[in-house]
Amino acid sequence: MRLFTAIDIPSSLKNEIEKILKPLDMPGLKKINPDSIHLTLSFYKDEDPFIIREKLKKIKFNPFYITIKGFGFFPNISNPRVLWFGVEKNNHLNDLKNWIKKENFTPHITVARLNKVDVKKIISFLMKKEINFKFLVKDIKLYKSELTSLGAVHSVLEKYEAIKE
Repeated sequence: MRLFTAIDIPSSLKNEIEKILKPLDMPGLKKINPDSIHLTLSFYKDEDPFIIREKLKKIKFNPFYITIKGFGFFPNISNPRVLWFGVEKNNHLNDLKNWIKKENFTPHITVARLNKVDVKKIISFLMKKEINFKFLVKDIKLYKSELTSLGAVHSVLEKYEAIKE
């Protein structure tokens, strides 16, 4: 079973991302369905789902704000496969991520998959846009991801809420 923890993006922000990307149409660029946009905290490959759930039940964190700012490419600009919007450095996010699982972490929101695209055109287009959004993180979710012929389908298994202040 493919599992991951993630922070959901508010609908209003998903709509803003969709508006920004709407005019960006080109061969090889496949935009992520706005309903699927999220900020992944950790993937679990061969880990026991029961152990993952038991650990996450113990999580404690206060609500905190995240700022989405800028953009980039994975694995790199020379061979782009993913277009992402970045997350401004955030100690609360890093602490939460490290509690869940210690591993390298580049916080980002995947907004498109790329295959042999004109990177200069994408950069030129996005440099003219303001990518700067802030939202409150009030919970994280454990998702199951199933690969289908239409792409990955994500289902929420559990929700873990921030501590009420």
